[in-house]
Amino acid sequence: MTNFFGKGMLASVVLVIASTAASFGQVPTRTLIHFTISVPVAVTIGNYLLAPGTYVLYQDSQVPDRFALYRDNLTKAPIAQITTTQTPYWAVRNDRQTRIELRMAETPAGVRPVVKGFNVPFADRWNIVSVVAKRDSAYITRIR
Repeated sequence: MTNFFGKGMLASVVLVIASTAASFGQVPTRTLIHFTISVPVAVTIGNYLLAPGTYVLYQDSQVPDRFALYRDNLTKAPIAQITTTQTPYWAVRNDRQTRIELRMAETPAGVRPVVKGFNVPFADRWNIVSVVAKRDSAYITRIR
């Protein structure tokens, strides 16, 4: 009889240790968005113009409201850091598609598309608050 309880206790201790070890290995998911600007004009994001091309937004692992903006892929340094605010996914209409939200804005240079935020299915919507660009980037230009 004691042998049965000994094996049962050993099995339960092994299960507790295995579940505890597995919980330490979990990492929160980070949002990764690939998008392409294929119009012949630059797109405004914050106080900057983005040249046509392929870009990647990658969520910071330490500050979830901050995203790094990369040109083409993640192999080079980011060209900008973007600070956002979140809107809960249940408060966003049509949250079933990944989308970059563009609005048309009138500027002294004319009407330009402006990136206001982005949406990922069943995740929060991010509204762009500010953009800080790398100084020597050829793909992003400050609007004066």
